[in-house]
Amino acid sequence: MNTQNTFVNSNQQRSIRVIVFITIIVAIVIGTFFYLNQTGKQSPVSKTVTIAQFGDLLLYLPLYIAADEGLFAKHGLNVHIASTGGDDKTYAAVMSGSADFGLADPTFVAIAQEQGQSGKVVALIINGMPNYGVALTPDKPVIKTPAELKGRTVATVPAPSTSYALMKKLYERAGLLPAIRQVAPPALVPTLQAGEADYALLIEPWVSGVVQSGGHVAFSLTDYYPEFALTGLTSNMKTIQQDPATVENVVLALTEAVQIFYGDEERSLRVAVKHFPDEKPEQLKTGISRMRSDKIYPRVLSVSEKAWDAALQLRRDTGDLTKPAQPIGEYVDNSFAQKAASDGGQH
Repeated sequence: MNTQNTFVNSNQQRSIRVIVFITIIVAIVIGTFFYLNQTGKQSPVSKTVTIAQFGDLLLYLPLYIAADEGLFAKHGLNVHIASTGGDDKTYAAVMSGSADFGLADPTFVAIAQEQGQSGKVVALIINGMPNYGVALTPDKPVIKTPAELKGRTVATVPAPSTSYALMKKLYERAGLLPAIRQVAPPALVPTLQAGEADYALLIEPWVSGVVQSGGHVAFSLTDYYPEFALTGLTSNMKTIQQDPATVENVVLALTEAVQIFYGDEERSLRVAVKHFPDEKPEQLKTGISRMRSDKIYPRVLSVSEKAWDAALQLRRDTGDLTKPAQPIGEYVDNSFAQKAASDGGQH
């Protein structure tokens, strides 16, 4: 027996095993790195982010789609959604730093700037006015022009809400004295049932609830205000300047959520049913269909000057803004929405 050859062969086999092991490890590392860079499907670090909202609304469906369908997680985000009970409270949370982002009326950015606070709109979520004038009985006619509101009373949520202000402008456009009954949101339909108003200005899914109960849609504010910056994603300057990657990922996830909303009604409905268990699925389905038809979410979440100017003008009309307007770039940063579209959010 040649012990020297046996020793050599043993060393060679050991070396071969070590080389094979190292090769496998290197291949795994390179493969993982390549996968992450090519697909971008999972970020190695999860960033915790708080997004404040007024409360759970079907109009905010893209936010819930991004959360429930794993779009935030795909981009390395652990998102906590917090309800504040008011758009002003939502923006205050963003300014104080208790929330990283806020889903609310974007004109609060301009109002806050007049008061010395800085922030920006980084995405437009709802463009237009998805508020519908509904009636319970067939004797209430369809309103084709503002002049046909003469002698008719409309119930809206109280001033200084956007829906109240725009309804008031609609009356004034026709030279009419506004006949608006201001009530709390839960009292809108009961006001109709009590005969205290001819129409009520509602959002989905309550519009579809009235229609499925035998009522009808008489007019839509979308027809009169097709471009209006109603709901935006806002952030403070600290987050925008110090953590732009997080802003990019949040806007990208929401952009992808909007594409799901338009492209996959089944997934959208599944998310809606989960978040609104007290509403009938058929009512939610009809509401989603109406929102899709009216295209209330822009496919690219950038803010157009026309939509922004319309929203600011309303704030000037109500006295919330008193100083001369600055260029849109002082209030809005569209770079994140544009990057999201170029990165694949637009299909």
